[in-house]
Formats: sequence, structure tokens, C-alpha cells
Amino acid sequence: MLRSRFSLPCFLLSLLILFFIPRASQASLLDYSGTLRIELGGQVPPVVMTGAETGVSVSSGGGHFAVAASVFGTEFAMPGTPPIELDVTNGLGAFSGTGGGAMALFGTLLSGSDIFPLNVIGAGGPVDPVRPTGCQGRFDCANTANTGTSGNRVVGARWTSGRATATGSGDPVQRTGYDLRDAEHEGRVQFVTPIRIETYSDSGSTPTSSRAAFATLTLEFVPEPGTLLLLVSGSIGLAVLARKKKL
Repeated sequence: MLRSRFSLPCFLLSLLILFFIPRASQASLLDYSGTLRIELGGQVPPVVMTGAETGVSVSSGGGHFAVAASVFGTEFAMPGTPPIELDVTNGLGAFSGTGGGAMALFGTLLSGSDIFPLNVIGAGGPVDPVRPTGCQGRFDCANTANTGTSGNRVVGARWTSGRATATGSGDPVQRTGYDLRDAEHEGRVQFVTPIRIETYSDSGSTPTSSRAAFATLTLEFVPEPGTLLLLVSGSIGLAVLARKKKL
């Protein structure tokens, strides 16, 4: 009588295990939290932004995923000579499971009277900004916010989970990313992108100074709570089923 009484629940549980548990293990929908860190070099401390997103689709074939726009963003001000101001947010990002991706950072870096637009950072380069005509190869030299005697530009490259090198007036700076996600694409991944900030005088197209900088994106992927509940329920069901078979 006991086997007959529990035959239908056992059958339904078997369907759950056969059809839903394998799909959950592919981790097609994950939540993540993480940080976006910008290193401007010199005496400027790193600027760190936090963000999170739920229900992110991660392809089971290669771990591809997207980052929504404006997940990370901040306004940062540092007094000094010259004062530093940073206003930045991320654009839509697309990352592959093979260690790279593109995600532009939008906003401006204001250093004294010099303005540095940031839209080329991480945009999928290496990228050179569009140069206005008559500016001798400099970016933003006609901006009314600066003196008109100098120009600035930012040169960016795509994100990578490997090693990247940023060059400037001093020694090159290197940062290394990593991808520690498991077969279900859960775990931590870090992407880095090199940045070069250039300043020009009005006398030529060669920068008078340049600074090596970096941006680092670190994300921690975890299953959605619903997926965890399904896995736990399946495990409990298997234990109950084994116990009833013994009876």
C-alpha cells in the first residue's frame, strides 16, 4: 500500500529532476554584484563604484553576458593643485566567455581647466577619439571650458580578462584580469582596460604629457534565489524518494 500511495508524487518528482534540474545547472540566469575601479594615476586615489544586477542571461555555450547601462556610476571630487573631478557612468556592456568585451564609460574627467571626455574607455578598441578639424590632432581643444591653448584626449582599449599594459610619460603600468567562473558560470570574473590620458600644447600634435591609467571591472556571479530553491528542493526530494524506497 505504501508504494501505491506514493507512486504519483514520486513520478512527478522524477519529472522535476529530469527536466528542471539539468536546466538549472546550466545557470542561464544569474545575479551579480561587483565593483568598477578607476585608477587615474599620480596622487589621485582609486575611485571605486559598486553595482548589482539580477536575472542576467548567461549563455550556456560560452558564458557570454551583458551588463546593463548605468549599473555603475559616481561623482568624485578631490581638492588640490589642480583639483580633480570625475563624473562617470557605464554604458551597455557585452562580454564573451573567452576573456574580452566592450563597455564604454561615459562622462568627463576635469583636471584644473582641462576636460577629458571618457567615452572611448572600454568601448572596444583600441580606439582613437574623433578629432575636430583645425585642432592639430588634439581632442576637445575647442571646448569653451578650457583655455584654448591646450587640448586633451583619452585613448582607450577593449576590456580583457588577460594582461593589459597602459603607457604614459613614466613607466608602463600593467594589470591582469582573470576568469574564475565554474562550468555553470558561477564565481568571479575580472576585466581590465588600459587608459592613456594625453595633454597637448597649442604648438603641435605631439602630447606634452601623458598619464597611464586603468579601469577594472570585477563581478561575482551567483544563482538566482529561485534557482537555488529549485536545486535544494530537488535534493530534498531525492532524499525522500530514497527513504521511501527503503520502506
